[in-house]
Amino acid sequence: MLATQSAVSLKQVGHWQAELELNLEKRASGKTVVASRHHTGPYVIQRAFYPETDGSAHLYLLHPPGGMVGGDRLTLSISLGEGAEALVTAPSAGKIYRCLSATATQKQTLNVGTGATLEWLPQEMIIFEGGRAALTTSVNLEGETSQFIGWDFVCLGRAANELWFETGELSQTLRVKRAGKWLLNERLHFDRPQDFIKANYGLAGNTVVATALFVACPAKLKLLVDELRDLVQTHRFAAELLTGVTLVREVLIFRVMGRDARFVRDLLVQAWMLARPKLLGRSAEHPRIWMT
Repeated sequence: MLATQSAVSLKQVGHWQAELELNLEKRASGKTVVASRHHTGPYVIQRAFYPETDGSAHLYLLHPPGGMVGGDRLTLSISLGEGAEALVTAPSAGKIYRCLSATATQKQTLNVGTGATLEWLPQEMIIFEGGRAALTTSVNLEGETSQFIGWDFVCLGRAANELWFETGELSQTLRVKRAGKWLLNERLHFDRPQDFIKANYGLAGNTVVATALFVACPAKLKLLVDELRDLVQTHRFAAELLTGVTLVREVLIFRVMGRDARFVRDLLVQAWMLARPKLLGRSAEHPRIWMT
């Protein structure tokens, strides 16, 4: 049942406090359905879509305000039951606007049950000049057969408009566990963005940073490593990007940095299209929402 609250409780002291909780289950028919959902504030999905014949669900996250300011908080929890299969994305980029003092917070918890598969493909998060953001994504895989493909993608400023991210603060955390054991735990934090972006020890002038993760059977991932490296070399924007491919046990980490979000996004999508058949046994078709 969809939860509702009054406008007064949705926005406390001028700040949005929005939460969305989704529980997905696989039915006997093979179809993955949204078994329950609860939301508070402007954070919803309309319904599940089924563009593929295998019963996997495609979900589109909707945040009508389109952006966050200091003090706003978005909390997302997605849980997949045993054998469930889902792809989650969004129709547009997220935004962190200029914040005078308070921090905008986004916390995402993704739970993947035994034998379940989650594809987490959000659009980029744009941090405006003067923005202050704390972004946390936690992935919890329950069993040895759970699989995850996903990415974390931020744009520091709006380079196309020559509006740079020179002041503000960003804290970004990415965590992955399987059966309670750490597979990945990393954090990026800086409060002098102009220095960090320009420095060679930092981003070397790049303003778009992305990390794609592929968590699956190590034997499958080993076969994917060389193909990802070949993709990087032959990609049409290869000269514009810095990339790295690293396999750490059962996590394949694909990092991309650049100065144009279009180039980074294109490479991420190409990597997903390459990996999907090999890891999940499915052809890769772009979610329909990406075409609108």
